[in-house]
Amino acid sequence: MEKTSLGGVYHLDWGRSSIRVIVTSEIAQTPNNTLWNLFSHCGESVLYGLGYYRLEESPISTVIQKLLDYYLNEEKITMSYTIDDFNRDYLPEIIAAIPIESILKHYSAEKLLRGLPAEERLRGLPAEERLRGLSTKEIEHYLATIGRKN
Repeated sequence: MEKTSLGGVYHLDWGRSSIRVIVTSEIAQTPNNTLWNLFSHCGESVLYGLGYYRLEESPISTVIQKLLDYYLNEEKITMSYTIDDFNRDYLPEIIAAIPIESILKHYSAEKLLRGLPAEERLRGLPAEERLRGLSTKEIEHYLATIGRKN
């Protein structure tokens, strides 16, 4: 890994790929680095980032806004906050805001029904629909089986 002319930024060749590694604890506290400062484990850098970062509309802005709220409202600047922490704290809230139709379209009927007991899957269906797909022989066999039990 090679150090670049920018403090806290390193260059790494990985096969045919070039990777830029940013070590947030080494990033200078300057206006153009405020976003990186927010993700530092150093409380002083986070405070600097909080004071100067200007949120813009982007797909990541929700995550950043939640992080800012966490820092400001919870006063937990000295704690590390991982993506697992974020998922635990905010993912249920984010999912709840998504229309159910948008979520359901990502799952097949088979996946949605998996795990539900047969009684729940069939609840509310008329007898004709419950028996559809069964042959007369299968129905008669079942009736004879339950008749013997009673």
